[in-house]
Amino acid sequence: MQSGEWEEAAKIWKGLINAPDQKIAGRAAHNLAVAAERIGNLPGALDWAKKAYNQYGNKASQSYIYTLEQRIADQDRLNYQLKART
Repeated sequence: MQSGEWEEAAKIWKGLINAPDQKIAGRAAHNLAVAAERIGNLPGALDWAKKAYNQYGNKASQSYIYTLEQRIADQDRLNYQLKART
């Protein structure tokens, strides 16, 4: 992750989603949300963050969901404004 290998890190985290320990699975889902955001997939990031919070109870994901929703709304607004200029 620190070297920018988000896709490789995501492969490891996907393997932890079915961990018997819900805390580990929740952290893995949250990390998958971060990885998806870093590679530019905001909708995918939001999906993973929601899973981390709703299915695994990862509390850090609750505020991250709000952040991602804001970023998606900002991106939509920017796309609309750029489209209007052309």
